[in-house]
Amino acid sequence: MITRVTDQMIYANSQANLQAQLQQLSTLQNQASSGNAISKPSDNPTGIAMSLALKREQAANAQYAGNAQDASNWLTAVSGALSSSVTALQSVRSLVVGTGDATLSATAKGAIVSQLQGLKAQLLSQANTSYLGRPVFAGNSDAGAAFNGTSYSYTGTPGATVSRSISATSTVSVSGDGAATYGTGSNSVFALIDTIVSGIQSGTAVTSQLSAIDSRISAVSAQQSAVAANYNQVQQGQATLTAQATSLTTQRSNVDGVDLTKALVELSAQQNAYQAALGITSKALQPTLMSFLR
Repeated sequence: MITRVTDQMIYANSQANLQAQLQQLSTLQNQASSGNAISKPSDNPTGIAMSLALKREQAANAQYAGNAQDASNWLTAVSGALSSSVTALQSVRSLVVGTGDATLSATAKGAIVSQLQGLKAQLLSQANTSYLGRPVFAGNSDAGAAFNGTSYSYTGTPGATVSRSISATSTVSVSGDGAATYGTGSNSVFALIDTIVSGIQSGTAVTSQLSAIDSRISAVSAQQSAVAANYNQVQQGQATLTAQATSLTTQRSNVDGVDLTKALVELSAQQNAYQAALGITSKALQPTLMSFLR
């Protein structure tokens, strides 16, 4: 049986063809402008699931990267305070050695006392170093300072630390152990300097305190080594996180991203095809005398 092709059938078919091409043109325009190959879940259910999973991994990676940067800042503050403390303690030691000179005048001894008191103030300031309002040597204490300026009592809990997670399996300590580094109360480096000052003022030999000073320098140096190890761990973690961020971005781009050059070429071709279809359709559907009589 021969099917009669009417004007209405030609019109409907042409319109459907134009709509399909217009839809394809719109899709390509959206991809070129957004850079995404998937605009809604129905476009690629598997792809959107993979994209969401990668997005969650990117969010976790960004959180760990933020933690690592915070850890780096904490450890930088701790390391700086420890370096300054070693320098101050070495100066204390030199001054104490100098008191062994029997020819020192009262004026010279007074100058040494003033220097020692100034170094004690420096050490106390370094021990109370803070980062974002938190004393870096007080562990998880919420006190405003790690050490009391008068009694030299420690406000933190000995051994307690502040930690940061820099990966799903790696946590690093970022605070310094103030009690182990500077001592506490009457056993602190601050009280030691007070004892040395009192000895000088009373005319007592203080070179016997050199071993105590050396012991405190060793304690600070040991803390420096621990902090350096933690800092290296953080740096390695940051390098890994940076590499993971790049990898995740590439993976996600491969799943829902578009090749912009290819998309623009396809868009140009589709625009030409659509314009050609419009031209052909307009010629194929020329109005007839019956069109005017209807």
